[in-house]
Amino acid sequence: MIQIINLFLLIIMTLNIPSAIAINKQKNNYNNNNNKNNNNNNNVKTNSNIYELRKKLNWCGPKHEKDALIGLDDRLCQKQFPKLFNRDFQCPSFKHIDRRTVKNMIEPSFYPPSTNISNIIINETELNHILFSSSNNNNDTTTNDFSIAIGIIQRDPSNYDSYKIRYIGKNAKDPHETWSSSKIYAGHNAGHKVNLSMYEIGMETNVTLSDLMTIVTSYDTTKKLTSNGIGAYYHSIGGHEHANQFIHEILGASSMETFGGNYGEPVPSPPLEYAFTNTLYNPYHHHQIIQKIIPDPTPIPPLSNTMSSITMAEWLRRIMFSREDKNQINNEYFEWENSKNILYGAINSTYFPSLQYGGMSMSSDVYLQLGIDDKMLLNQTTDDWRIFSKLGFGYSSIRKQYEVTLNGYVCLPLHDGNGIEFVISAKTFDKTLDNGEQVDKKMRIGIQNVVKYLINTYGGGYS
Repeated sequence: MIQIINLFLLIIMTLNIPSAIAINKQKNNYNNNNNKNNNNNNNVKTNSNIYELRKKLNWCGPKHEKDALIGLDDRLCQKQFPKLFNRDFQCPSFKHIDRRTVKNMIEPSFYPPSTNISNIIINETELNHILFSSSNNNNDTTTNDFSIAIGIIQRDPSNYDSYKIRYIGKNAKDPHETWSSSKIYAGHNAGHKVNLSMYEIGMETNVTLSDLMTIVTSYDTTKKLTSNGIGAYYHSIGGHEHANQFIHEILGASSMETFGGNYGEPVPSPPLEYAFTNTLYNPYHHHQIIQKIIPDPTPIPPLSNTMSSITMAEWLRRIMFSREDKNQINNEYFEWENSKNILYGAINSTYFPSLQYGGMSMSSDVYLQLGIDDKMLLNQTTDDWRIFSKLGFGYSSIRKQYEVTLNGYVCLPLHDGNGIEFVISAKTFDKTLDNGEQVDKKMRIGIQNVVKYLINTYGGGYS
């Protein structure tokens, strides 16, 4: 009897007869595509102590910063993490949805990724009346209070390494002060000189440069190091002027933009020095690789960190898609191993043992997460979504205003095969002298409206 059944199945496969099996295969195409993605087959459960660790180290909560803010500092410790962890996670392909109510049929919706910012087409009208309306904030708040660039990703369902992108934004090409949001790019620039997996050999430390990235994003204060000091350290490794040349010669930023400035504090020395090794330092290990560099001094006059939203969004896109873009021009500057160190921190952390989600996945801000409905995040998404981000904040005595900047990435796969993937860079300001409460609220509302729009228009919507 078994032989007869096997023969029958063989005939069906040979003749390619349409059947319930074929219909079911098409229906579950999204799940099958997921299974083809070998990068996501090595998932492990996220350590459950991650939430308690954040509270214990004051990476969130009222003690995180003086006058801690809800969105910027996660004052209420609302940050969530995926149930599964994998450093090689790759966002899947989603159903291609476009529910824009008004479309310019002459303009293609999505383009192949560009290697030069000057060639990128940005739709600057689509977000009109999306960022703010008089019903949810002050009447004097307009979309002109924002500089924002959003790159919406559409992956090829048959090949995740092939994708197109659509940029929408507002004032996306206007340069502005980056504040601390650009420290991840200082780290990436340092990675051109020294692999971020290398250990720094200091009098008081023996830690990878990727471990330092977690301090940069979490603003940890337990290791006698500061986020601002490490930002300066990254520049002294990668080179201040090299960082400035990079945004123009490699990314194609406008001549009005500059990068390579420090972050208000000098390099902490000691403990941080400029000799590096590929493993934990052992003076008796004769085959250990030692790399020494000459630190780059801060230029006089110093460079300012002034970049546009499109430049920072594209830089993050190139970091995120270093695997997919491996055949593109200048991609020798974007290596996936270094990208992972920026996104997740150290693979085996010296400072924070057992920590999986370090680096940009541990940024203290929660703007992007708060933009996603709690029900969707907890019940409608798969167990392996991703949010990466890096904040910036400060008061400009020249412009007489508080400012918030944000660079981020979201991959939000839903159980029904829908989902959204995008990179984003945003900046807003407020002149209220209230330690930043109003500008924090403005960024929360703006990002919430944008994320809701993206999900409803390109991601299938809320169920």
